[in-house]
Amino acid sequence: MKVIIVEPNITLAREIKELIKSCYGDHTVLNTYTKWMNALNACELEQYDIAMINFHQNREDGIELAQKIMLYRPTINIIFYSDEPPLLNHISHLFISDFIQLPITVDKIMVSFSHLRYHIKDPPGLQIQTFGYFEIFYKGMPLKFKYTKSKEVLAYLIDRQGAMCTSNDLMAVLWEDDDFNSHREYFKKIRQDIMTVLTSIGCENLIILQRGAIGIKANEIDCDLYRYLSRYHNPLYVYRGEYMAQYSWAELTHATIQ
Repeated sequence: MKVIIVEPNITLAREIKELIKSCYGDHTVLNTYTKWMNALNACELEQYDIAMINFHQNREDGIELAQKIMLYRPTINIIFYSDEPPLLNHISHLFISDFIQLPITVDKIMVSFSHLRYHIKDPPGLQIQTFGYFEIFYKGMPLKFKYTKSKEVLAYLIDRQGAMCTSNDLMAVLWEDDDFNSHREYFKKIRQDIMTVLTSIGCENLIILQRGAIGIKANEIDCDLYRYLSRYHNPLYVYRGEYMAQYSWAELTHATIQ
C-alpha cells in the first residue's frame, strides 16, 4: 500500500506518518509533502493508493489538489482531514473515500482505511526500474542487500539482457581494474548476497549460475527497459531521459535508447 500525505505542518505530517506506520508497519510506503505542487508531481510519476490531504489548511488548494491528482490517478482514494468537517457541497463532486476530523488517531485511520472507495490491488511481484535510478522492487518495496555492489551486479546483468557474464567481467566493471585476485573473495560474498535475498522472496530461479559465470532469465523479469525495447506499451511514459543514472557503465545502453 502506498500513501501520500500532503500536510504543510511538518510536525503533523510526521505524526500522521507514524500513526499509519503503527497500523500497517513496513508493508506501507509513506511519502509526505509540505507543498501541494510537489505532491502533485509525485502522483504524476508514481501510483499511490491513498492521498491524505489537509482540507482546511487552504480549502481551495485542497480541492484543487484532489481534482488534479484524480486526473492522473482516477482510482486513488482521497481522504481529507481538518479541524472541522467541510460543507458537503464543497466536496460531494469529488467522490472522496472519507473525511477524518482532527485529531487523527489509530482507530480513525483503521476505520477510514477499511472503507476505501477503491479496492487496493495486491502489489506485483519482482519489478525492475532502470529509467532514472536503478531499483529492484518486490511487492512495491525496494529490496535490501547487504552489499551495495550486489545491486550493481544485478543492474549490470539486467543491462546485458540475459547474456552470461563471467566473474572477471563483473569484477572489472565493479572495480574498474584487472586485479581480480584482490577482489575474488569479496565477489563471492556479493554473489551469495544476491542469491540469499532472491531466495528469501522465492525468485532465485531468475538467476542462471554457471562455473565462473552468472546471468539472468530476461524473459521472466518485469523490467521497464525490456518493455521499452519490445514496445510493450507506451515506452515514453516510463522513459524520462535517464537510465540507471548512478552507473557510468550504463551510458552506452542509454545512448541506444535515445
